[in-house]
Parts: sequence; C-alpha cells; structure tokens
Amino acid sequence: GKYAVRDYALFATFLYTGIRVSELINLKTYDVNFEENYIHVRDGKGGKDRIIPMIPQLANALQLYMQTGIVYDEAIKNESRSTISRYKCGRKYFVTGPDDETLFLTQYGQQYSRKGVDWLFKGYVKKLGIYKDGLSLHALRRSCLTFLHKQGVDLFILKEISGHAHVSTLEHYLAIDTSKVLDAMKQHPLSRHQIDQGLVNMVRAK
Repeated sequence: GKYAVRDYALFATFLYTGIRVSELINLKTYDVNFEENYIHVRDGKGGKDRIIPMIPQLANALQLYMQTGIVYDEAIKNESRSTISRYKCGRKYFVTGPDDETLFLTQYGQQYSRKGVDWLFKGYVKKLGIYKDGLSLHALRRSCLTFLHKQGVDLFILKEISGHAHVSTLEHYLAIDTSKVLDAMKQHPLSRHQIDQGLVNMVRAK
C-alpha cells in the first residue's frame, strides 16, 4: 500500500539504530546525513546529542522514503492496486501544510506521537501473527543492541550508540547468551599456558 515505503523506513530506523521512540518521532529531515551516512539524534535522553552511523540498508530505505537521489523503476504501467507511484509513497506525499521538516509524518501530515507509532507497530505484528502480551516498540531497540553485542561490539561503543549514560544500564537491555561465557574465558592469554603443571606433577607423584 501507499504507506509501505514510509513504514519500512520508520521501522528500519528503529531496528538498525536502536533509537528511542521519543528520539525517532523528533527526527528532522536534516538529521539524516547521506553524504557521511549518519543520523544526528538531537537532545536525546539527558539532553545529549549523538551520532549514529547508517548501514547501507537503512540509508536506502530512508532515501526511498525521502526521494533523495533515488532512481528506481516505477510500476505505474500496471493499474493494479499494488502499484507504487514515486509521487504517492514518499515523504512529500504526507506533507499537507507548512513543512517543519519532521522526518516521519502521519497520513494527516502531523508528527507521530508515541502512541501512534506503537499502534502502527502492533498493527503489523498482529497481521504477521507474532503479537503477544507485553510486546512493544522497545523490543526493536533491545533487538538492535543485542544483535550488535552478539557480534562482539564493545559495551562502551554500545553505550554511545544507545545513548545510555552508564554501561551498567545495558545489562537490562541485552539478552546475553551465557553459553558464550566459557568461550570468552578461553580467550584469556594464559589459557594455553600450563602454569600449574608443577603442582599437578607433585600431586601425581604422591
């Protein structure tokens, strides 16, 4: 449908940046820098700004939505309802009045509220058949940070990405795989040194 491009860009931003709901709804178009591939989060929690790099998948989704430097085949020759028109799926299509450069706009040209985005999210997960009690947009933030952590991203870097003031706060977000703890300990630089071999030999001799 005509909202697919917008909604894909919106949820891709959540999943690929781990941004907070309050931060996402306050993003402006000029906060997305395609030249240097980052999103500028202004006045985040605690009044702090931060820069979050964009991976190509996210940049492509946002470019399609914002119609920035995008060249793609339109299906306008097809008269079916699934037709996606370049002029009826991007951000400009949702601008109905004076443009304050809010990045994600509702169908009425207004800035999203937290409840509005949550309603959108729950509508999709219900259609997909994966909804359960307690599932919220926070799951996307948690998933992003957990994915990065499992790929070996340092906790201090995750702190900068997530905008947390303290590393300890991340413990409440990350679904850490405890089975990897032993593997991590095997990386100890002394793990291959038999520093206790003398003690072992002494015990065996007795």
